[in-house]
Amino acid sequence: MQQSTAKRVALNAYYENAQNLEVFKLTAKAKSSPIDFDIFALTETMNWSLSDRMRFWYADTTGKKSPEPQAIFNVSPGIYLRKLDREEDAFCVCDVNMNGEIELWSNDGNYAEGFFFKVFVNVPPTFYGLDDWEISKQWIQTPEIITMFQGSLDGALGWTERVPSGIDRSIEEAKTNYELKKWNPCVVMCRRALEEIMEFAYRRFFNQEPKGLDFNTIIRKFENERSDVIPKHWINVLDSVRNIGNVPGAHPTKKDYKFTRIDAELSLLQTTAFREAYFSKIDREVDAVYRLEFDIDKPAEEKNSHTAA
Repeated sequence: MQQSTAKRVALNAYYENAQNLEVFKLTAKAKSSPIDFDIFALTETMNWSLSDRMRFWYADTTGKKSPEPQAIFNVSPGIYLRKLDREEDAFCVCDVNMNGEIELWSNDGNYAEGFFFKVFVNVPPTFYGLDDWEISKQWIQTPEIITMFQGSLDGALGWTERVPSGIDRSIEEAKTNYELKKWNPCVVMCRRALEEIMEFAYRRFFNQEPKGLDFNTIIRKFENERSDVIPKHWINVLDSVRNIGNVPGAHPTKKDYKFTRIDAELSLLQTTAFREAYFSKIDREVDAVYRLEFDIDKPAEEKNSHTAA
């Protein structure tokens, strides 16, 4: 039975093995050929990143048997798309097979429909509209589908950029404001950059999204529950920039306070120092990669090994 698409499952629910998990499935069959892709929408408007994929799976015509496990390696020819959107807490997997059928899975019904519309609808030169597709939508609880969706999500999360791009954009904007002698926005952007780093750290060390948590609450969580992660002197640095940034920015208390170069310089120095310390000293496993190896020349009981690189 088709259900409302206007619901979503938080991504953290899939890797926390929550109960009663569902995956949204959209199936679309093109009424004519060819199918056009909006590459600009994929790579530009949807913020393409290292975790995203566009792949073409082809059939092996040599007659050589695919390696085990065949459920992974023995695939039908088609195009595979994968998109992870951290800001929207959304993930989408899309398969386009050789008979013109598109199968799309997601944790968010609205995001999935938006993905389909942006990438496949009204794309030049054919400009096919929604009436040119046979579309079905439903939320499903099939264990096999959920497991495969979890596997794709884990693969995307494993390719998360070392330093999320938003952090460095905020720092660069702070530096630009400093050079233009715009002290107030420089301080505000420093505060924002540190908040973005701490949101990243929260996902890493608490294994959940910091939904509804402000900057101060996240800092206090690390201070009280994970004091082994961020040393006290760096907590003090975070509080320093947070408090400076609160004056003109997020929570203004002294409207007559005039910012000067000293305020901006202190904030920028401490922000860049913490960014460097976090990614080089505090979270030293951020670059860890886990590899599953298969040696098809060995007996079955010796095939699997789980190593870290």
